[in-house]
Amino acid sequence: MDFIEKFRERVSTLKELSQAENFKGCANLSTDLLRASEFAKYPEGIFIGEFFESLFLNIRSLTTKFQVEKNDIENIQKAVLPTIEFAQANIPFTIDEKKARFFDLLLDSRCIVTETQITYFREKSRKSTMPLSFPSPTIQLEEEE
Repeated sequence: MDFIEKFRERVSTLKELSQAENFKGCANLSTDLLRASEFAKYPEGIFIGEFFESLFLNIRSLTTKFQVEKNDIENIQKAVLPTIEFAQANIPFTIDEKKARFFDLLLDSRCIVTETQITYFREKSRKSTMPLSFPSPTIQLEEEE
């Protein structure tokens, strides 16, 4: 199996992880794509890995900090999944029209994620990570006789 076939296989796994809303796994796999592409001196792979790494780290941060509504996750998925599928089907991009189409998908994905992030950071309450009050410890002192 050559590098491009292996890359496509990993992009397929990226799609599966994204569909399962495993955004941490997506970010980690994107980092792996980036590193492997750098090692193989594959510039398109470096760009794709870097793009998806950034995107999924942002999505992961959003879902960690906020209770993201199902319809917002669905909107993100509607933008991100076609981008992943197009990359998987068309790597390497040897035709300029495919490069242009991929750029449009990247742009759509990035804009949807960024718009969702901004909305949540401006308008939504963060998940509660710490209790508002802590129980006070009970200390029993020995009574002196």
